[in-house]
Amino acid sequence: MARPRDPHRRTELLDGVIGYLAEYGLLMLSMRPLAEHLGHSTRVLTHHFADKQELLGAVLARLDERQRAWLRAMPGWDGERGMGDIVRATWEAQLAEENLPFTRLVHEIEGLAAGGGWRGR
Repeated sequence: MARPRDPHRRTELLDGVIGYLAEYGLLMLSMRPLAEHLGHSTRVLTHHFADKQELLGAVLARLDERQRAWLRAMPGWDGERGMGDIVRATWEAQLAEENLPFTRLVHEIEGLAAGGGWRGR
């Protein structure tokens, strides 16, 4: 009998995968180099994600979850700032040096989806 999936471990893995993808991109994603980068075997990844498509779908969901949490934590999100201020602050945050790898990753996903090359969720 297979060991049950640990949701906290899965989230940790997803955050590591997102960091890897932000650094290396999606185009040449392969499970073996990804697992090695994370310090695990491919068996650990396939325990939590059936295949690459499931992993990519989970990455997209985790990116969405992180973005929503970040927006909710933004000062003024509760209505004391106008939408224009929030959009401007979001844009500035996305262009901050430390966030550029994640911004590039999101735009890579958007570009692949627009061109029919993304088969995520």
